[in-house]
Amino acid sequence: MSINEKAITALEFDKIRTILASHCPTAGARELAFKLLPLTHVEQIARQQKKTTDARKLLEAKGMPPFGTVVDINEICERAVRGATLTPR
Repeated sequence: MSINEKAITALEFDKIRTILASHCPTAGARELAFKLLPLTHVEQIARQQKKTTDARKLLEAKGMPPFGTVVDINEICERAVRGATLTPR
């Protein structure tokens, strides 16, 4: 089953994606947040809910991870896939 645009609009999923994206530490993560769609398979939903529960427990126990110095490496990875030699820096 696929989610149609009418359902996405009714769920105000664009607002959910915007809120999620506002908490993403990198441009790449924000881009992924804006591409998310609601899940339709029960197994996928249960698996993602468990991940969310686990992440919330970890957040409550350890606090927010220090994402302040996270660097988006998508461009570097794309260069590597094209065969570029990467430096340690």
